[in-house]
Amino acid sequence: MGLPIPPTPNIHWQSVSSPYLALHLLRFVLS
Repeated sequence: MGLPIPPTPNIHWQSVSSPYLALHLLRFVLS
């Protein structure tokens, strides 16, 4: 908890969250 969180690049966050959100969107549509 006391460890500082290193700033994550916005490009890295988008590259990770984009497929993640797309997967949940597909699961929501196909469910």
